[in-house]
Amino acid sequence: MKNNDVWKGCAAGLAGGLAATLVMTGLQNAWNSVTDRSKEHVPKANGNGTKSISQQLAEIRYAESNPQEKTNSAKENPTETVAAKVVSVTGKQLSKQGKKTGGAVVHYAFGTIMGGLYGVALELAPQWHRRNAIPSGLLMGGALFAAADEVALPAMQLTDSPAKIPLSMHVYGLASHLVYGATAGLLIKAFRKAM
Repeated sequence: MKNNDVWKGCAAGLAGGLAATLVMTGLQNAWNSVTDRSKEHVPKANGNGTKSISQQLAEIRYAESNPQEKTNSAKENPTETVAAKVVSVTGKQLSKQGKKTGGAVVHYAFGTIMGGLYGVALELAPQWHRRNAIPSGLLMGGALFAAADEVALPAMQLTDSPAKIPLSMHVYGLASHLVYGATAGLLIKAFRKAM
């Protein structure tokens, strides 16, 4: 293995990671658009301000299927929290819009860096992983979901513990990361082949 191959794998990984993060974000936006539309079908309280059991159940079902809605125990978006903490080192605070922008920067930077590490790992891994981009990418995406969303973020108290998060949010996170991984695998393979 040449040192040059590792650098090529890293470069392909960075490009593939950024592109895969764009695709993952597109999936998340589509998912959220569909769940936002389903919110319109949640029954409202009856005339006296109380809600029937069926109305309460409908709201619970909606809340469990809409990962963008914050529950009472949910914390701020983790990427926005990280951005705010990074900027707070300078003694400044981010506005609401600044947090949103900073959160997007953190999201894309993390996806790009993970792609770069994955590209390097592919150069060092057995040949099977380089030839089988989709299964390898799915494995990486699933591992990234487990390590980041299920372990690291709760451990850093940036999200609630996995036991407190509705199943629909776990499905949302896993699906997003599997799309990220499969896309990264395919693109890194294509970029690396072109080098």
